[in-house]
Amino acid sequence: MTPTARSFWYGWHGSCWKPRRLLCLGAHAEHVHLLLRTGAAPLPTLMRRLLTGYAVRFNHRHHRHGLLFQNRYKSVVCQEDLYFTELVRYIHLNPLRAGIVASVPELSRYPYGGHSALLGTTKRPWQATEYVLGTSATSGAGPPSL
Repeated sequence: MTPTARSFWYGWHGSCWKPRRLLCLGAHAEHVHLLLRTGAAPLPTLMRRLLTGYAVRFNHRHHRHGLLFQNRYKSVVCQEDLYFTELVRYIHLNPLRAGIVASVPELSRYPYGGHSALLGTTKRPWQATEYVLGTSATSGAGPPSL
């Protein structure tokens, strides 16, 4: 995924879901990890808007047409504190584990992940950092209702 394509994932959020529904984001070379809170619009509707919008823009930019994605997106329901915490860790640490960045300080500057917003070094008003930071395995706050 090119920097332009990765930037799309950061810019497209506003027309796909309400602010503060995006909990975690990690855009990688060949895939994207999203941790979302569902609301009035069901997840399939949000994903259809997101993926269709991306495909239309990509095809227009590259003067092509047709399908862009090979398979349907994968979704997992998260209803437990421990699993929620582990998902946040997995998504935010994935660039480090995959060797995209070499260190935690470099991860905090990685422009296509949500880690820097959790640290407070990058402002992303559409990322629900206060919810993520307020939820832990011992807080009892739990993940968003799905």
